[in-house]
Amino acid sequence: MNRRKMLAAFGALLLAALSTVALVKYVKGAKNRALSGEELVDVLVVKSDIKAGTAAAELADRVSAERVPAKVRAANAVSAFKQIEGLVTSSDMVAGEQLLSSRFINAGSFQGARNASGRIPEGANELTLKLAPERALGGQLRAGDTVTMVASFPPFDNEIVDPKTGEVKVTLKSPNTAHVILNKAVVVRLQIPQEASANSKEKNGVGVAPTQDLLVTLAVDQPSLERAVFAAEWGKVWLSYEPKTANSTKNREVTRKNVYEPTQSLLPVDTLAEATPLSAKAAPAPAVGPSTTKRA
Repeated sequence: MNRRKMLAAFGALLLAALSTVALVKYVKGAKNRALSGEELVDVLVVKSDIKAGTAAAELADRVSAERVPAKVRAANAVSAFKQIEGLVTSSDMVAGEQLLSSRFINAGSFQGARNASGRIPEGANELTLKLAPERALGGQLRAGDTVTMVASFPPFDNEIVDPKTGEVKVTLKSPNTAHVILNKAVVVRLQIPQEASANSKEKNGVGVAPTQDLLVTLAVDQPSLERAVFAAEWGKVWLSYEPKTANSTKNREVTRKNVYEPTQSLLPVDTLAEATPLSAKAAPAPAVGPSTTKRA
């Protein structure tokens, strides 16, 4: 009796195993039929969650190589580890997503972005702005740099409403304005398009500027966050490198009415004479993420 039960149990297990194999083959066959005629490309896909700062060399058992239709391949998808050799992840990644080269930076840059030598204030908000190169120092900013933010606005319509009727009595236009709205904001990260960075080598001693928009991430407090978002949404933003020694005295709002009025320079003449030209500073930032080079 016991022998018959054992044989029955063995038969059941064998049947279950054969059913599983058949099901797997059917699923694979269905997938192959669905992909027939599709152009397939290789990508690396995350198998288990990956934390920011993880070295590419440690990802072998956390990602898998898969072939997917070309139309679903993400931009900047990684197909081989050599594309991210020596880099670390710049942000957390979750299982199921494709590995993207745009989410890798060098290890020194990651530490600089998150720590910036202790200069990022505790509890600060991080804000990313999309700026044209000329509005972000031509891409010369570095993680840990501090910057001044200048906001400029076109004329706004100011409506004067009759409090009794609610009707607009007159519409006045505000002047064009420009004003410093933020001082010593810490640069957390700078991202330059890969194509732009690949062609950024100097030619005859002259640096080649990027021509595509940059992503600049800043660490700011909450009131500054609101001002920066308002300026980026309704006006235009310019960033200027601001070292620790910069004089950040209160500035006036500049309009067409006072732009020609003379002002006294806050920099001594000898300081201007000794100023280091931008061309003598470090090379432009890498293709993805901030540079490890910091200004003195």
